Amino acid sequence: MSQQASNHALTSDQIEFFNQNGFLIIENFIPPETNSMLRERIKYVVEHQFKPNKNHAVFSTYKQDSKRDLEKYFEDSVDNISFFLEKNANIDPETGELKQDKFSCINKIGHALHEKDEVFRKFSHQPKLYEIVKTLSHFERPIILQSMVIFKQPFIGGEVIAHHDATFLYNELENDTTENPVIGCWFALEDATRENGCLWVLPGSHKWGCIKRWVRVPSETDPNVHEMKMEVTQPDLLQYTTEMNYEHDKYIPVEVKSGTLVLLHGYLLHKSFENTSSKSREAYTLHVLDQAKPFSKRQWIQPKRELVNYFETQND
Repeated sequence: MSQQASNHALTSDQIEFFNQNGFLIIENFIPPETNSMLRERIKYVVEHQFKPNKNHAVFSTYKQDSKRDLEKYFEDSVDNISFFLEKNANIDPETGELKQDKFSCINKIGHALHEKDEVFRKFSHQPKLYEIVKTLSHFERPIILQSMVIFKQPFIGGEVIAHHDATFLYNELENDTTENPVIGCWFALEDATRENGCLWVLPGSHKWGCIKRWVRVPSETDPNVHEMKMEVTQPDLLQYTTEMNYEHDKYIPVEVKSGTLVLLHGYLLHKSFENTSSKSREAYTLHVLDQAKPFSKRQWIQPKRELVNYFETQND
């Protein structure tokens, strides 16, 4: 269901559609001038903060002895503006040096842009978005825990297999397989089409609850170190998340224009295919949890900084 943004948060029809299908599309959520500003800001952040020679862990998939460096870089990104490369980026396997323009090699920026960058902080915490998220989630105190810029680069933008966001982000819930712990906000900064790797969603799959969780566990070799492993909660549904084309005929493409907001229930299965076209598919995403409930100590994202709820401080 696609609707125009209005002065009101959401209509009853929009709320009903989200509850039944697990997603909602709101066209023209981002004004064109704001959309352009965000894209220019992304270029600024890449130009001024991405220093390939200093971010060695980004390239560590090419070095067998640097797995822990990569894991630490990923964990530290929770509190920073960090850069991650496309797996097919043109990189020298011996030195880890980029062989092409650094902007065209980046897969994503994560995971604290919504707090660490003033432009994205203001955009991410606007009152209109707060009202929409609060209405759909029923969270008592919505807070953004994670943000990403996803580039989906021309020709090399990788596929993302079907998953639901609650695999990775969740609270300490009394019934952690049915109660929705997270709302995803996906902003199209460029047109998204089948050709350049648009989202695909499986309507109604949010009603299935949790299929699997990515959990933090003590290392078997060193109790002072943790590892991440997948914990399956519904084995009969696991195939949806392990095979790219499994039951693909049940999915629908989310082809949208730039400026569109797509809202995703935490248990909705969604995916995207490789971008083999000549056009990028830039998007900005937020994941919102309820600060009124303790965040799970088993989820991967464990901020070391003191969290500030800018929804509350900016909109007082």
